[in-house]
Amino acid sequence: MALTPDPTLYTITNPMEAMMKHKHRSKKMALGGAAVAIAALLLSGCATTDPASNPTPTGDESKAPAQLVPFTVAFGFLQNYEYAGSYIADDSGLYAKAGLDMKFLGGGPNAPAPEVSITSGEAVVSYESNTSRLFSYLAKADDIVIIGQQSQEAPNGLLSLAKHPVRTADELKGARIIAGAQNKASIGALMTINGVKDYTFVPGGADVGPLLAGQGDAMLAFATNQPITLEQQGLKEGTDFFFTPFSELNYHLISDVVIVSKAYLESNRDDVVNYMAATIQGWEEQLKDPAKGAKLAVEKYGADLGLNLEQQTAAAKAAIPYMTSELTKSKGLFAIDPAAIEKNVYPGLTLAGITNLPDVNKVIDTTVLEDAYKKLGK
Repeated sequence: MALTPDPTLYTITNPMEAMMKHKHRSKKMALGGAAVAIAALLLSGCATTDPASNPTPTGDESKAPAQLVPFTVAFGFLQNYEYAGSYIADDSGLYAKAGLDMKFLGGGPNAPAPEVSITSGEAVVSYESNTSRLFSYLAKADDIVIIGQQSQEAPNGLLSLAKHPVRTADELKGARIIAGAQNKASIGALMTINGVKDYTFVPGGADVGPLLAGQGDAMLAFATNQPITLEQQGLKEGTDFFFTPFSELNYHLISDVVIVSKAYLESNRDDVVNYMAATIQGWEEQLKDPAKGAKLAVEKYGADLGLNLEQQTAAAKAAIPYMTSELTKSKGLFAIDPAAIEKNVYPGLTLAGITNLPDVNKVIDTTVLEDAYKKLGK
């Protein structure tokens, strides 16, 4: 969702180096130590769609399977709850009705960066949850364009315990923060934004064990991961522990940003619009009943990952607040505001060391989403 898995956290630093580390995508990913890794995963479920209540994105239901356009999507993370709306759109036939023959590629630590999936031609559309990596790329290249954002705010933040809460700028002072080494710059940006100089960076990972053992006062966490792990251990949020999103600490990131190559969009605009229209429909169903996507993730699309249905369902529910905002109320799901990105996201990226940030209006195209909603009659 907003940073990149560690394996379960999304990192936001050392973007270009990380992007080129992976040259091959494994089709099936095993999750060793599932209790930790799967804590970052979320849910999915089955859904059927009534054509009368869900307009066909293309308006053409006569296409035979052989006429469907191959359309590959590379996810930014494993095929878990995070992409539940896409599973529903695929399983219920919305993509097929849109004339698309879908193929999904799971992401994760052993997969190419989303930008690489696009530029190599491996995928048509990709989802990028590493805000820093994306804009580092866009600062140096102009062949990719952003057409929407699935999560309005990244669900990244700080997890702390009741014995030493870290929820405000004042409580950041002197705090020991556990995070992966690759996130050191992002923690530095968080502190700089809040005017904090006195803090200690404690190298660690995504496991809550070090936090519970008192090795740090707070840890970099994911709203749909570590808090759920603690709840499953019998702890209560607001009493035993606290999760504070980065956005409440003045550090704004975006997650699951939808990207496509400019060349492909220019030549195949209708297919991209149809993809977004069908995906929107799938997510509208998912938000009504988060359990739908979990079942599909656990039993079908991520069947080889050993996902836990209860955890996936809980994570999917926890993700909902991050997908909706005042902007989505007026513009719909996946809405993105270039001006807001420049005002809220760019300052943090600059403090994290990214220079030459591009003109937001040159790297964000809002018209694809507008056309998708027109196609849906909205």
